[in-house]
Amino acid sequence: MSESPMSEEFHDWLDKCPVNWIRDQVDKDWVKYCFETPEKKLCHIVDLKGIVIYEDEWDSTRIIIQRDGCEDDLEFTRDDIVKTTEENE
Repeated sequence: MSESPMSEEFHDWLDKCPVNWIRDQVDKDWVKYCFETPEKKLCHIVDLKGIVIYEDEWDSTRIIIQRDGCEDDLEFTRDDIVKTTEENE
């Protein structure tokens, strides 16, 4: 494909573009770039409640979410504690 006749400033901007793109065609009077149209997805925010972690298990507990075969840890700290109770063993 021919070298782009576009300015260096344009190419600097293009290098920072957050969207995937390709240079499709170059003609003597114009250059055609194509930009990917990102797919929009619905996001659902889930507030998990009722998870019990005993004090002696706190440091060894992980909460994991699995999506499409990939696992991610759900981060939590003691600031996330909403209630503390005592139970008989």
